[in-house]
Amino acid sequence: MHRKPHLPQKPCRHCARPFAWLAPVAWQGVAINAFLAYAAVILSFLGGIQWGVAMSLEAAGGPGFRARLMLSMAPSLIAWPSLLLHPVTGAWVLALGFVVVRLHELGRDSRELLPSWFQSLRHLLTAVVLACHGAVIWRLAGA
Repeated sequence: MHRKPHLPQKPCRHCARPFAWLAPVAWQGVAINAFLAYAAVILSFLGGIQWGVAMSLEAAGGPGFRARLMLSMAPSLIAWPSLLLHPVTGAWVLALGFVVVRLHELGRDSRELLPSWFQSLRHLLTAVVLACHGAVIWRLAGA
């Protein structure tokens, strides 16, 4: 099968740190805005991964290619407007965006194209991101 490369793990672990670091802080408005902005950037990045998969692994012009290109734009179209919403609503929208992307990655087409190490890594990172979003939503709901 696919050997688990070490290179993608380190940057991804570092990318998850702001989610974990910002979750327990004193919750000033700046921290919440930074958390939501970072989440929007990472969600948009996940769309870029789908774009790359379409360009490199899908047959150009085929239905999978077109569908994956359309899907690759969805995370950015979810992420950016979420920043214009109330922080609680924005956090819910972003969390939903992460869930939607993950569900797509678990689909048959993605399981066939994406290596198993990527699936394991994304499963862990999505769990961390959703836990942090849950913490932010919980904190904001009590504020």
